[in-house]
Amino acid sequence: MDFLRSKGHPIPKVHTYSFTSENEAGIPSMVMEYVSEGIELSQIWFHLEEDGIISLMDQPAKLEFTMMPIAFPAGGSIYYIRDLKELSGKEGIPLNEQIESASLEKERFCLGPDVSVPLWYGRREQLDAFRGPYEDAESVLTTGAKKELAYLDYFGPPRKPYRRFRREFYNYEKQSPSEHAKNLRHCLHLPPSLVPDDELVNIFRIRHPDLTDSHTWQHAAVLLLFLHAGMPSAIQNEEDEVSQRMIKPKLPGDFGKLSEEDQKQETEHLRRRLLHYHYILSTAAHNRIPHNGLIYPLNHFRRRIFNHATAVWEGETIDLLYALMDMVSGWAHSGKDGTPCPVVFTEDERDAAENPYQALANAEVDERMLRESAIGQELKRMTSKANAENEETTEEECVMIEASWPLDNVPEEELEECK
Repeated sequence: MDFLRSKGHPIPKVHTYSFTSENEAGIPSMVMEYVSEGIELSQIWFHLEEDGIISLMDQPAKLEFTMMPIAFPAGGSIYYIRDLKELSGKEGIPLNEQIESASLEKERFCLGPDVSVPLWYGRREQLDAFRGPYEDAESVLTTGAKKELAYLDYFGPPRKPYRRFRREFYNYEKQSPSEHAKNLRHCLHLPPSLVPDDELVNIFRIRHPDLTDSHTWQHAAVLLLFLHAGMPSAIQNEEDEVSQRMIKPKLPGDFGKLSEEDQKQETEHLRRRLLHYHYILSTAAHNRIPHNGLIYPLNHFRRRIFNHATAVWEGETIDLLYALMDMVSGWAHSGKDGTPCPVVFTEDERDAAENPYQALANAEVDERMLRESAIGQELKRMTSKANAENEETTEEECVMIEASWPLDNVPEEELEECK
C-alpha cells in the first residue's frame, strides 16, 4: 500500500500494522486512514443512467493510469524486505529500480509470495504450496490450479454449491470434488499454449484485483499483463454475446410488448452491457496498457481459465469446465505452430455441459434482480406458500427450497465447510 501510495494512488495511509498475533489486539491487524468523503456507490449503482455509467467508468481507468505503467522484474506481492525476512527468512526480489521516492528508500520493497485471497483462503494457508514469487509465465499459470488440487486432496469432501440459488440445478445434492480435480488437471497441460507471443502483454504489472469499498489493497498482486487485463467482477459481462462483440447496447425493438418480468430482465441485461461497454471505451481512452491486453486475441479465454482454476472450489465445476471447452473449440486460432490441443472433449460432453451452464447463467440474472428488490423476505414467504399449495412440489422439495433461499445468511457451518 505504501509503494502504490508513493506513485500518487489514492490509497488510505497505513498508520500501524502487525502481521502476527503478538500485539494488543491478539490478531494480525492494520490501522489505516479513515476515508469518509463521497457517496456510497452501492446507493446509486443499480440506478445509474448511461451518462452516470460513462462518468463512473472513467474514474477507475484514470486511477489505474498511475499504476499500470510500472514494470516489475517478477510476479507476486510487494513486501517490506524486513517483513518478508522475518516471515520466511528470505529477502525476495528487490525493487530498487521501481523506487523513486528517497523517503521510501529506507523501507526497501521486494517481491515475495502472492497473497491473493484464493491462494490462502481458510485451510489453504496450511498447505505447503508454492505461491511465488513468479519468475516465468508457467509458474504463474499453474500455481492456482496446483494449490486447489492440493486442497481438494487434503480437505475436499463433497459439498453443496456455496451459491445457494444454484443448488436447485444440482437437485440440492452434495457435489463430489473429483470432476473439479479432473478439470484442474486439464489446466496443467495448457500453459505453454496459453502464453501470448506478444512480449508487450508478457510484462509483469501491478493491478488491484477488484476495486471495492473495502480497501483490500494488500491483495493487489503483480502478474503478467495478459492476466491482469480483465475487468472488475462487478463490471465484466464477458460471457454475454452482445458484450463480446462490443456492439453499442440497446433494448430490444419489441421491449414495449414484453411482460413486466421480461422487461426487468432486459433492463438488467442492458445495464450490465453498458457497464462492460463503457469500461472498455474508458480504458481505451485513458489507459492504453491494459487495453492492449483487453483486446488481445482470445485473451478472455486465457483469463477465464486462469481465474476459475485459481478460485476457491465452491462445490461445482461448471464455470471452469465451460471455459476449458471454449478454449478447446477455439484452439485452431489460439494453438501455436499447429500443436494439437492437449485437452479433448467429446460432443456428448459438450452437449451435457451446455444446458446447465446456460440455465445457471440465466439464474444469475434472476438472482441479481432478486437482491436488488426490497422484498426478499416477503418473496420468500410467497414462494413457500405457492410451493406448499402446488401438488407437484413434494414436502422434501419445499424444505430444500426454503433451506437454500439465496437471500438468507449462510449458516456458519456452511462457511466453515468452504474453508
